[in-house]
Amino acid sequence: MNNNNLRQTFIALICLLSILTGCDSGKIITKIFPPEKCLHYVAIPSLTDRIPRSEISSYAFFFNPKDKLPVKLTVKSDLLAVAQDHIDIVAKEKLFFFLQVPPDMTEKQWQTLKALNDETVTDRKIKDMHDLLAAGLMLYVSRDGEHWAPMNGGTAMKEILGYHEGRISFGMSADKGEGLTASLLVQFIR
Repeated sequence: MNNNNLRQTFIALICLLSILTGCDSGKIITKIFPPEKCLHYVAIPSLTDRIPRSEISSYAFFFNPKDKLPVKLTVKSDLLAVAQDHIDIVAKEKLFFFLQVPPDMTEKQWQTLKALNDETVTDRKIKDMHDLLAAGLMLYVSRDGEHWAPMNGGTAMKEILGYHEGRISFGMSADKGEGLTASLLVQFIR
């Protein structure tokens, strides 16, 4: 796995797991990582060169306030394109995450996970992601680095992240000053 693949895998997992959050099967777990295994997310690429994949689950990563997570935007359409190919999501508080890799993950499953990195979401990839989740692969998130919610556990994530509900909406408007504009709102209500 090259230096950027694990970072891309985490980003792909966040996106794909957010698609799959309809199946709320996750429970909060408690797991404490020693300080030497709780690393800033920029360490991910260099870490993949030093440890076997079976040890990835023994590391947690974090974003500090004001850290930026680049999110690639892709529109696959004959009608529309994206002028900017990414946005940066900025952390407002320290957030932790770790990837739970099944101890018996096969090479085929690992290659399937790596193949999820590109921007094409297909029915096959969604099925592959379901299969990996069923095998025990899971991305967890935490605010305190001790209590963890699986990314597909809506109820657990609400409790860990401290929000009551979330909304995603897309709209369009037009006025004389700005002309036609579109908006995408992602809102978490505490």
